Amino acid sequence: GGSGEESGDEEESERTGYIMFSLALRGPQVLPGKYTVDLSVDGKKYSAPLTVRLDPQLATQEPGLQAQHDALVRLLDMQRRADRMLAQSRSLNSQIETLRKRFHGSDDALKAEAEALQGKLKKLQSELRNDQSGYRAPARLIEQIAYVRNLIDQYDGAPTRAQEAQISDDNATLGKVTKEFDDLLSN
Repeated sequence: GGSGEESGDEEESERTGYIMFSLALRGPQVLPGKYTVDLSVDGKKYSAPLTVRLDPQLATQEPGLQAQHDALVRLLDMQRRADRMLAQSRSLNSQIETLRKRFHGSDDALKAEAEALQGKLKKLQSELRNDQSGYRAPARLIEQIAYVRNLIDQYDGAPTRAQEAQISDDNATLGKVTKEFDDLLSN
């Protein structure tokens, strides 16, 4: 998965936003167990039991799959929170820009304050997501979370200690950035 296709003739500059893994927000596979499937069609509701069994060819047992599932759910939640914060900060930045244009030529102190706030928002946005094109720019928090999520999702089993440590580090960074954003909004 990536956001672009690579061919031998393509120039690097043409691979805008090229990432070697998916940023798509999708949940993990279901664990073995008994479920109820509900379906609504034309106002009618249908319900049926469903049993998901562990593939007997898998070497991983249910505890490993549960640990994988829990890690993927946690990472999905972290990425959703970071994506929402990025969208909110971009929207706020756009609103400030609209106001700056509307009040062009008026109060210089207000203009300077708006520019300072936009600078803080841009800094926060760059901590969340790389806004440079190409795959050689350093990954930011959202890309790091998606990368670990993709790694863990590629095999059946519990995350490694290194992956668990990365999840913990990314969660701490997300907490720091969230606090910065909340402080920005409250001031």
